[in-house]
Amino acid sequence: MDPLPPPQQSQIDFFILALTWPPAYCSINKCNHKPPKKQFTIHGFWPRISHGQQIDCSKISLPSSTFNKERSNLLLLWPNLTEANNNKACESFWNYEWMKHGSCSHYSASNYFAKVIELAKTYDILSMLKSEGISPGGTYITQTIKDKIKGHTNAVVELRCYAIQAGPRLLYQIAEVRLCFKNDGKTIKNCVQQQASCQSKQVLFQ
Repeated sequence: MDPLPPPQQSQIDFFILALTWPPAYCSINKCNHKPPKKQFTIHGFWPRISHGQQIDCSKISLPSSTFNKERSNLLLLWPNLTEANNNKACESFWNYEWMKHGSCSHYSASNYFAKVIELAKTYDILSMLKSEGISPGGTYITQTIKDKIKGHTNAVVELRCYAIQAGPRLLYQIAEVRLCFKNDGKTIKNCVQQQASCQSKQVLFQ
């Protein structure tokens, strides 16, 4: 059973679905296991109030059985990159995301994880980019990447980048793609806030 009733939908202005690119993440952070096959993985699904502020959430941990229905999908699409990708490590990550973010959404716990999996499958960023001739291993115009994704989603996304030293200059690599949704959690919308780390003209898609 879910441990708490969902709050009112009216408290939430929008949601952010954050999708991580593991090769970039693991080039900066210590990953204790081989990253999953090249695909964007879920970082989180975060309710926000106006101006992107985070809502204060309850801190109620979930029983392991909560994840059983979606476990295979969660292990594939929402792995724990910094620890071993096993049930214990992943449940710790999923619980962290639930307690910090999901518990103040208007979803019950089981519906929250099912919704995130559904959105991650629907918005397959890597497939979108590959269909536009943008594949890992190249350097691309930043705005072109955003425009190509918008062509598939009809919405402006936010890119997050990591800076890496390449000889005397800095290169910026795509670390995360963030999609924004209205407070119903399913209708995509433009991401208004744009993070400065991806303001360079070109970015590396590692």
